[in-house]
Amino acid sequence: MTLATLPYMRAMYNGLRKKLFDNLEKKWARQIQPRGGEDGGNADNDGGQDQALADDGQGGIMNFELGVELEIIEEEEVPAVPEQQHDVVDQAPIGIAGIGDLAQEPVPGADQEGNRGDALDPNPLQQENHGQGPAGAPNHDAPVAQNQNPGLPAEQHRVVRLVPLVSAVVHTMMGALAFPAVAAGMGDLILLFLPSSSLQSQTCADERDGVPSDIPDLVPPSCKITFAQILSRHGARHPTSSKTKIYGSTIQKLQDNVQQFSGKYSFLNNFTSSLDADQLTVFGERQMIHSGIAFYSRYKNLAKQGIPFIRASGEARVVQSAQDFSQGFHDAKSTAQKADIDYPTFEESQPYHSIGSRAQQTFLETFLPAVTDRLNADLAPANLSASDTVNIMDLCPFTTAASPIGAISSFCDLFTDDEWHHYDYYQTLGKYYGYGPGNPLGPSQGVGFANELVARMTERPVDDHTSVNHTLDYNAITFPLNQALYVDVSHDNDMTAIFSAMGLYNGTRALCNTSIETTWQTRGYSAAWTVPFAGRAYFEKMECRGEKEELVRIIVNDRVLPLETCGGDALGRCTLSKFVGSLSFAAGGGKWDMCFTG
Repeated sequence: MTLATLPYMRAMYNGLRKKLFDNLEKKWARQIQPRGGEDGGNADNDGGQDQALADDGQGGIMNFELGVELEIIEEEEVPAVPEQQHDVVDQAPIGIAGIGDLAQEPVPGADQEGNRGDALDPNPLQQENHGQGPAGAPNHDAPVAQNQNPGLPAEQHRVVRLVPLVSAVVHTMMGALAFPAVAAGMGDLILLFLPSSSLQSQTCADERDGVPSDIPDLVPPSCKITFAQILSRHGARHPTSSKTKIYGSTIQKLQDNVQQFSGKYSFLNNFTSSLDADQLTVFGERQMIHSGIAFYSRYKNLAKQGIPFIRASGEARVVQSAQDFSQGFHDAKSTAQKADIDYPTFEESQPYHSIGSRAQQTFLETFLPAVTDRLNADLAPANLSASDTVNIMDLCPFTTAASPIGAISSFCDLFTDDEWHHYDYYQTLGKYYGYGPGNPLGPSQGVGFANELVARMTERPVDDHTSVNHTLDYNAITFPLNQALYVDVSHDNDMTAIFSAMGLYNGTRALCNTSIETTWQTRGYSAAWTVPFAGRAYFEKMECRGEKEELVRIIVNDRVLPLETCGGDALGRCTLSKFVGSLSFAAGGGKWDMCFTG
């Protein structure tokens, strides 16, 4: 109906425009028209082709030239720096992350040349690359060429001349204002048909938009998804019982020592902690419900074949997260299903468990004293210690997560952006050296799940002698191999170990513990980018026309990984056989035999 009326609306618009603006338009054209003896522009422009046409008194409008500088962005073989993915319907809020889940951004003055300080060598055991394929990756630490438009080579600038009628310009401007829906629709068409590299910045340092993806996560038209596994962290939670007590003591110390708070600290005058212990927050429950909805929306064609097989570890918040996920999925599908199967987790008292905390402590000494001094100066006589400062920073994400709507806590305003970048990297070091590639035994704890994933993808029995529960995994009811959709809900530490066992971040060099590194320098590795509250990884198989074998793709928090260890293509995919072959570390059991030795 709307489209049918557009010609009539257009006719009315043209008549109204002519009546209201035609005389003014002619008058304006006469006034700006060059007169005899005046320079009509650049005298060297093609032998006077810029000479305007005189108004003949009959409404003829002069021609004129517009010099428009267009930034011509050409495709490169190396993917451009990612743009933010926005999908209101299909994307669940991964968001607010817990401790260590604030997004890393480049810090002003950070060394973009890769000056890493002293690389941490936590143990005589040499770090290795888990999975086959090259550990290294293209050098993204090279300096970006500088010119008047950073990120665009100088030779790619063009000056294009257009010669439209004045009336056409006015018409176009007024049309865009009069028909915003049409303009918006054309924008959608542009986004649909143009390559993503043509719609994003080519600079390498802009990481301020959340979790970007170098590679689009859309399914190519010639392909269809045949298998999807999600590995998810539980939703936002309250602190652990011990931490809740520690945070309460820190606040009590502040309120006892400082008689009156003012300015940005004034909320502390009447602050009373509402933090519980261990359990999901209301916001965390909503995160998981939305995650279930997003999973259904993305894989609704597979959902037609049956319900997903869901597992969760034994802790209450993880089981609750799985139930909330299931609720979201089945609400979207308008059916009902419940699943609660125990999923093995790992103990945190493994050998070398102190490597992560040592790395964190070394890094804290590079920035925390100045932060503590500032707080003590602002809040004299608070007498805060370094650990008190960390506790206060921790309260930002935890009290934010405690808000039913995720409202940003006032604690977050007590620190600068630069201080938050350092805090985020501090949390990243804890994951990397505690359960990731930086710990000699960290990746071995993720071997069991990696082998289970291979069993599901290949529909063959699990071959593992490490952490899997053989009683469950050898039972077709508790570990089916003929499903199209699988869901596992676990913890951040477990997920970090699993990603490491699979070699997903082998391109990340050993993280420096004496100076901050951006996610550009770490090749996308960050606690905030990998394991935030409700963070998730999708493991997909797809069949494509012209391909003899199924392809595998992995998406971590909406960011497609390049899968360099198995020779991933431009869309981040490799064949199933090459993907399975790249998991040789997991297939061999990792260093599981060392996990329980003295």
